[in-house]
Amino acid sequence: MIHDLWLLWDESSLIGVDKSVLWLAEALRLRGLVARIVCLGPVNPGLCERAIDAGIPVSRLQASAKEVSAAAAHAPPDLIHTFGARAGTLGRVVGRLLHIPVVSTLQQQRPGHPAPALYRLLDRLTHRLARASVVLRGDAPEPRPASDRLPCDTRLIAPFVPLAPRPTVLPKTIAFLVNGEEEGRLTRFRQLTDMLPPMDLAIYSASAAYRGPGHYYNAGRSIRRIDGPIRWQETGLLCLTDSDAGGMELALDAMAHGVPVLSVIGGPWEPLIVPGENGWIIGKGNLAGLAQQIHKWEAMDEAQRRQLSDRARQTVAKHFAPQSAISQVLNAYACASARDKPDLVARLEALRDMPPL
Repeated sequence: MIHDLWLLWDESSLIGVDKSVLWLAEALRLRGLVARIVCLGPVNPGLCERAIDAGIPVSRLQASAKEVSAAAAHAPPDLIHTFGARAGTLGRVVGRLLHIPVVSTLQQQRPGHPAPALYRLLDRLTHRLARASVVLRGDAPEPRPASDRLPCDTRLIAPFVPLAPRPTVLPKTIAFLVNGEEEGRLTRFRQLTDMLPPMDLAIYSASAAYRGPGHYYNAGRSIRRIDGPIRWQETGLLCLTDSDAGGMELALDAMAHGVPVLSVIGGPWEPLIVPGENGWIIGKGNLAGLAQQIHKWEAMDEAQRRQLSDRARQTVAKHFAPQSAISQVLNAYACASARDKPDLVARLEALRDMPPL
């Protein structure tokens, strides 16, 4: 069996990758694979807390070939799965040197926070060192190396998210996600909240601009400001007023927890939302439309809000269940292991045929 699988990633350069890596680790664990999340750089506190709760080990390494190779040599993993340019480069080089098969996930970089040019160049130059590659569908708009330049075909994997238990209580807190403290964004947020009657509002940040829990004051109104991941068990509606904040993983996570999404047009999550079924889409800059829809949601009775919540979860169960994606990942792992660790292939293929998660 696989004794240790590294999920090697760099928190600083990818969109929502903390959730993707955590969801993958949880799904693999249900398949009987011991997945260790290895972070290059700081460890996201929310990810670490949830990983510990799920029994998934988390390690932190400096982003250097010396430290990564030393750690891999000391306790060799059976396979390394990398995410992003810097983690991909280091993982592929170390894997080739130590004869550890490597699978690379090619993902979109965070807007405004690209990986350093050197790592982007090295990422391209070391693609051939990977034994297999996967691409998250809809998350890699830039041209990628053709599959015939890679040791194995690149697998196209749909986004996925584990389905959370059906909420027993539907909160009425509205969660807002903002992208930093740029004055224009804050002005629009103030204008929006000025249109709302007293409600339970919570504001989360998509960047490091906010530090620590506190309050955001607006015309005498106190809005809870929360540092860390969104508390879905306390949230009834996710309101995304900025198309640059968060990513598709955020909306998927909300719907998996039965939280409908109210969003402006143009965000990466827009294809997920069926207006009136699991959320709503409002034109960008239409603050009055956002306020009006929030009013309508707040006025709904328990049965109406329960229907929205159930349909949000059904969207995930029907279109974004982990089963198909994990089968593709295990296929890539088997392909990557065929040359260096042929004894793992039969085990991985047997896991692929297990019942749905």
